Amino acid sequence: GLTHSGFNETQLKKLAQRFNRLDQDSNGKLSVDEIKNEIPLLAQNPLVDRIVQILDKNKDNQVDFEEFMLGLSSFTVSDNKKEKLEFAFKIYDMDEDGFISNSDLYNVLHMMVGDNLPPANLQQIVDKTMVYLGVEEGTGIDFDGFLSILERLANRDDNHAMDFEDSVQIEIAEI
Repeated sequence: GLTHSGFNETQLKKLAQRFNRLDQDSNGKLSVDEIKNEIPLLAQNPLVDRIVQILDKNKDNQVDFEEFMLGLSSFTVSDNKKEKLEFAFKIYDMDEDGFISNSDLYNVLHMMVGDNLPPANLQQIVDKTMVYLGVEEGTGIDFDGFLSILERLANRDDNHAMDFEDSVQIEIAEI
């Protein structure tokens, strides 16, 4: 796998050095704590656990070098906007069923706001959001639906929606 990342040899060496610095216990894998301790920007991101879950392809609750490298390549090497948006979609698709459901959205927002909002208020926000987006009750948003929602939001006058991609890029650049 290492050649499929799109990184050149120099970049791979730098990534390996960075990975080894992050890997405090030198076990060849990064735990969520190592990532939080060593990357301050991610430590403050309420979605860091979810990001690690997505990077962690073999589901051992740690990120090995190949998972680290492939995850970063989606943000840095790839000019493929679709790949970046697929990653964003995966953040919201908590149960990994290919749809962002009401409960997926609730769980992600709960990660973001913690206990600052009572569950009933949070559920109200989720329900209103799903109605606003035109999602029928009991269904979810697939990847194509996600893309068309982003398009709709991007075409509004206030233009906050596509800032999302820039912020993802900035956060990953900090690694």
